Amino acid sequence: MFAGTSHAVLAEINGHGLDLSDDALDLNEEQLAGIRRPALIVSAEDSPEACRSVNARLSGALPFTHTVLVPGGHLIDPAHPAVLDFIDRNAGPDPWA
Repeated sequence: MFAGTSHAVLAEINGHGLDLSDDALDLNEEQLAGIRRPALIVSAEDSPEACRSVNARLSGALPFTHTVLVPGGHLIDPAHPAVLDFIDRNAGPDPWA
């Protein structure tokens, strides 16, 4: 799963699609609803309220979303049990293909 999303991860690291980039990604509710893949939305209890608000909007707009709130600060542990469980449930052959 991580290898399959490497282009998206690199784009995020390089700033493509972020609000601070020259090429910001702007999707409306209809476009978000068209993303027909499982998505994990993770918020931390101590994340800034603005980040949690964005995650709440995404959770409401994406059709196949699993949302979790984890303890701690804004940087989420990628090995958090909720993350690993999501990967376990969604790894393997793409049922959406």
